[in-house]
Amino acid sequence: YKAHRPPAPDDLIPQFALVREATKALNIPGIELEMVEADDLIASYAAAALAEKLEVVIISSDKDLMQLIEPGVSMVDPMKQKNIGEKEVFEKFGVTPDKVIEVQALIGDSVDNVPGVPGIGPKTAAELIGQFGTLENLLANVEQIKQPKRREVLTQHAENARLSRRLVELKKDVPLPAPLSDFVIHPVDKDTLQEFLQAQNFNALIKRLNLVGSGQSSVSSLGRHPGEGRDPRATTTENFHMDPGQRLDDVVVAATYQTIRDEAALLRVIAEAKANGVLAVDTETTGLDATLAELVGISLSIGAGSAYYIPIAHLAEGESYKNTVPAAAGGQSSLFDAPAKPHGARLADGQLSRERVIALLQPLLSDPSVLKVGHNVKY
Repeated sequence: YKAHRPPAPDDLIPQFALVREATKALNIPGIELEMVEADDLIASYAAAALAEKLEVVIISSDKDLMQLIEPGVSMVDPMKQKNIGEKEVFEKFGVTPDKVIEVQALIGDSVDNVPGVPGIGPKTAAELIGQFGTLENLLANVEQIKQPKRREVLTQHAENARLSRRLVELKKDVPLPAPLSDFVIHPVDKDTLQEFLQAQNFNALIKRLNLVGSGQSSVSSLGRHPGEGRDPRATTTENFHMDPGQRLDDVVVAATYQTIRDEAALLRVIAEAKANGVLAVDTETTGLDATLAELVGISLSIGAGSAYYIPIAHLAEGESYKNTVPAAAGGQSSLFDAPAKPHGARLADGQLSRERVIALLQPLLSDPSVLKVGHNVKY
């Protein structure tokens, strides 16, 4: 189940921590439970709220949550600003909300690895459930179906249909990690909210909410999980402060630039980048022709005003790339495959070898939990 789902996009991973920080800044409870689907948590809280005779509004456009709609439970699509009730569910599935899982069991979902029944689409599924009421009643009376092919596939794939129904039905009995009383609306602490919004440079929102202040702020680590990193804008707060309404051109950034000449220093930078969760990368090359250029150095940055340069093929004094024979481009698929230096040239002292630098950087550059910001990456 859901085995075919691709991993989370690289640019999404650093935002998990930001979502936690945003909910805390807005004084909204954030609920997480290891190894439990968010949909099942929502279903369980909705059931608990209904039992207390509370009205439930689910802010989502997820079709899988539409099975929860009933008197006292509705949905709102936040992107379309549209209410979703029984009428909207019927328009989408051709059945009422209490029959949605019956239809989904027949249709299946290739994204979530829900098999369904081959050849049964939304329209046919709605017709069948409209006629027989439930999946089990349909399978028990399959001989009443007039179309031979449809009757055959339902008979052959009956167990897959039953499995699909179990997979799409949301659990409403998950133990609640926090009581409903935690969801009581509390006033937002303006200082906390302003601190978060300033860290994200949401200056227009600060003005709209009348939170304009003069204090400098830094993003907190509330809710951050190890390895998930930070938003790139939130990593600069130690040496980058910007008041609401201030022009970017007027901001002075305290800069620290370092040349990395030994392995220990490079390992420290790599560790810092992993902890930070974001890394900007640029390359220094011998030219602009990507098929002939050779790698001379690598620039790394983890925040505004903090950058590192790793020289790996700078030439000794008196040497020039213009006076050397270019390396053959045949078989070169990337800068990292290029020779460490052009033929006949002497390298300057105090540089790490290209092979060692690439070997050390490779795990970091391929780590999906670290967001990569590329400078001129198309080159």
